[in-house]
Order: sequence, then C-alpha cells, then structure tokens
Amino acid sequence: MMRRLLALVLALLMALAMTGCGGGEEQPEATEAPEEEEQAEREPAWQPKDTVNIIVPAKAGSLNDITARVLAQYLESVIGQTVNVENIPGAYEEKNEAGEVTLKTSNGALGWMELAERKADGLTLGYVELPTYTNALQAWSDLISDDDYTPICTHTTQTAIIIARSGDERFTTLEKMIRYGKKAETPLVAATNGEHGLLHTWTQLFCKDADLPYEPNHKDSVNAALQSVRDSSSDFAIVRADDILERDEGLRVLAVFGDEQLPLYPDAPTVSEQGYYPYWLGYAYCVMAPAGVDPDVVAFYEKAFREAMSDERYQQASSGVTNDYMDADETAALLSQQKRISLRKYNSLWW
Repeated sequence: MMRRLLALVLALLMALAMTGCGGGEEQPEATEAPEEEEQAEREPAWQPKDTVNIIVPAKAGSLNDITARVLAQYLESVIGQTVNVENIPGAYEEKNEAGEVTLKTSNGALGWMELAERKADGLTLGYVELPTYTNALQAWSDLISDDDYTPICTHTTQTAIIIARSGDERFTTLEKMIRYGKKAETPLVAATNGEHGLLHTWTQLFCKDADLPYEPNHKDSVNAALQSVRDSSSDFAIVRADDILERDEGLRVLAVFGDEQLPLYPDAPTVSEQGYYPYWLGYAYCVMAPAGVDPDVVAFYEKAFREAMSDERYQQASSGVTNDYMDADETAALLSQQKRISLRKYNSLWW
C-alpha cells in the first residue's frame, strides 16, 4: 500500500511539472475551419467555462486523495479548465447541551453533505468511495440521501478475493476449504479488520450464502489480518486484490468475486462459477455530481473522464491503481448493487 502511495505521489509531481512547463511541443499548422455543421457536431452541448472543483471526502495526502489528484491533472488537459481538488474530510457529529456526542457518522459524510449543497451547475463534482457511501445511506438516511446525487462515472474498482496460507494443504481450492469447514469440529477462523468492518461484512456475506460456519479474528488493520493468515492464527480472509499487490508471499488466492477472473491470478476461479456468492464484491471510487445536474453535463464528463483515463501517460502514472471506467448508467447499476448489500448488512446479514 505504501509503495503504491509513493508511486502515485511521484506520478502527481510529474503531472504537475508537465502542466507548469506548458508542453513545449510544436504546434500544428493552422488549417481551415470546419464547416458549421461539422463544428456543431464536434462541440459538446455543454462545457465548463470556469474552474471545476472535485470534492474528495478525505484528508490531503491520503491514498484516495492522491488517486483523485493524478486523475484531475489529466482531466484538465481534456476539458481545458483548471481542476481543483477540494478536501473535505471528517465525520458529521451532533452534540447535546452537555457537549456529549449523540450522533456521529462515518468519515466522509461531511464531504458528501457538502456536495449535496453545491449548485448543480457542472462546476462541482464529488469523488465517492464505495461501499462507505452506500453504508451511510442506510445508517444515516435522514442526513445522506441517494436523491441528492447524480452518478457520472466509475474511476477505479478493487475486487474482493478469498485468500488462505499458501502452505495450507487443507485449502488448495475454495471447494476444499468449504468442504473442510463444514465437516470440521471447530469453525474455521476468518481474519477481519474489525467487527462489522469491511472485511467482516464481506466474510459474513460469503459464509452466510455458502452456509459455512466461522469464527472471526478481528484485527486493527488489513495488514494485521493478512499477517494472521500467514502465521496460521487465521484460516482465511476476504480482502481486496489491491491489499496484497506486491505482498502476496505466503498467501494463496482461492477465488475472486464477480463474473471475471483477475489477470494477476489466472488460476483463481470466480466465486460464482464455484456455485457460491454470485455478485461482485469490492471497493470502488465513483465520480458524482449534485442532483439536478443537466444531462448534457453528465454526457460531457462521461466523455471527458473516459478520454483522461485512456491517455497512455495517465495509465503509466496510475499503474498502481486498478482503473475501471464505467459510464453513468453502469455506475448507477453498481450503486444499486452496493445499496442492496448495505441493506442486507443493516437488516438481515448478521447471524
């Protein structure tokens, strides 16, 4: 994770340097202006005429902040306007007269709430983290409403995977692990990053659908959860593929969630093809706008973000990020799927 953060920092510095240098490339000779009809076809129905702000609900220097900033630098070259990343981190709190906290949301809520209050003029966007956002929709629906936002596109996805210790011969495949777990006298132990946290939620989803009993081993971080699998204090864990990038020594990937295998792990089947949990699980970053934004604005940014993410220089700069562009409709579908998972989490997930 730290290596990926450093790589993105270097990429951001290089992108800023390129912006400051002004390119220096020879300009092509002027050509005749296209016909009015051709020009009308090329001109977008809407385009920004001022600075574009992207609200990132996280502190400056965090991984999602730097990921957004690298993308913002290449978006600038596409739209021809300055793109400013605006950090609004933190949780929303309410206190009683005695100063005691009576309500506290998850981190990120202040940024989402601020995005909802901005004008729907196409000059403010938000960088939204899933499933933290969809969980908040369920937990604090009176503060954060799905009706306050319009999906633009998806930037990155990080697919969930099931891992075990590479030397554990009981679990050379997912099917073997499940058969063993159902017959064992004591439940398998699953490492998590905290009770009802992300990894615990994913583990519960999978084990409930597979009817697999387990005992959670709650740790204070993902890294600690990974280590507990390596040192055999846990039997398995469900983490993001990005969590073990360049650090998969001692670990075996048993399966991946979704309908596609991951190129990094060609021998790992999908969970669904093994007959278990049929949906994609993972982490994602999406771009959204305040509700009420004009459809032409959505269409403009769909095209702009797709072009920025297709730039070979951007792809090299963001090599530590799993870029996975989805348009507005695909992003809306992803949000719906994540909301269903969040609904299960709060209503019927826990045994």
